[in-house]
Amino acid sequence: MRAINMKKRNVYHATRLNTNKRIKTSFLLLLLITGTTFCACSKSNELVPKTGDNNSEYLLQKGPLLSNDDRELINKRLEEYNDATGL
Repeated sequence: MRAINMKKRNVYHATRLNTNKRIKTSFLLLLLITGTTFCACSKSNELVPKTGDNNSEYLLQKGPLLSNDDRELINKRLEEYNDATGL
């Protein structure tokens, strides 16, 4: 009878330790999230200055110039595509 009580007692303490560990882990995680939230930029002067409104025009780099052989190959493939699709 005493052995059964000891087993129950050990199981109770093991589950209690796991619960305490989960509570401590959750508390530390919550503390970490709260701390990082409060330490973030809270004033507008801490942010990078705005340089202007969003632009809708973008400048792309110029691509490499094609040789005559490359142009012929592209035109040939374009004609094949147009013939196959019926355009």
